[in-house]
Order: sequence, then C-alpha cells, then structure tokens
Amino acid sequence: GGEGKVVIVRGVSGNTAGEARANGFKAGLEGTNVEVVAEQPGNWSNDDALQAMENMLIANPDIDGVYSCSDVMLDGILEAIDSAGADDILIYSFDGLTNGCQLVLDGRVQATMQQYPSVMGELAVEYLLQILNGEKTADDFEKFVDSGVAYVTQENAEEALQNAP
Repeated sequence: GGEGKVVIVRGVSGNTAGEARANGFKAGLEGTNVEVVAEQPGNWSNDDALQAMENMLIANPDIDGVYSCSDVMLDGILEAIDSAGADDILIYSFDGLTNGCQLVLDGRVQATMQQYPSVMGELAVEYLLQILNGEKTADDFEKFVDSGVAYVTQENAEEALQNAP
C-alpha cells in the first residue's frame, strides 16, 4: 500500500553483499511512506535472525513488514513472528533458495529475489578462460556483469523451485 513500518534483518555487519542488499532495499523505499524503523544483523544464521527479530518486535510491535537480506535467515524470522503471534507481518527476502521459494509457495513469505549462482560461475569461468587464452584482458569486461534475477511470488514459485540453488 505504499506506507507502513518495516524492519531489516541484515547479514553480517560489513559484508559487501549484505550491505548492498540492505542499502538497495532502503533506496527502493525512497519516495514512499514506508519507514525503516529498525535494522539488526542476523549474521546469516537462523539463531541470530531469531534473536534480532525478537528484539525488533519487542521494540516495534506495530511493524507491517520485514526484509531479510537472505533466505537462510527466514526460519529464525518466522519463529520469532510466530511466537509473537504477529501473523499479519509481510515478509520479503533475497536469494531464491529452495527454502525461500517453498515459503513463498506456502504463503508464509510474500516474495524473494532469486539469483543464479550457476550462471555466475559459468560466466566467471568463461571470462577467465578468455583471459588465460589471451583472447581478452580483464579491462575488456564490464566491471558489473548481470547474471540475472527473478522476482519470485506465489505465481511463479513452483517454477522458481526448479531453478533454486
């Protein structure tokens, strides 16, 4: 609805990927009436994510949503939400792992962003071979290579499960 209060369960503090995911989420909220009221590291761990989510729920019992910087923390986040009886909180995540896609399919999580690590690996090997074979230099490649993502919702979660890393 374009408004509400959300919290972020981050990865490990200082981790480049986790920081980019959290900062990208916040940038996406600019110009909306959605307010990030708290952020805590979940350290890519369900136990730490559970504790972080419990802390944020105690301090902010009226939140509307959660953004998790990785599907690997969803079980801890859901455990905290279930324990608090806060079943109306919307949850969004990142990674598109098997558990994340299944939780979307089950209706426990609204969406996750699916990455393709196998494509990342294939591109890395392809580019490395081109450099080693003298066909190209590192400077010939873009500094950012898009290996693709998919926005996984209930409508496409079954298909995403087949592609899940």
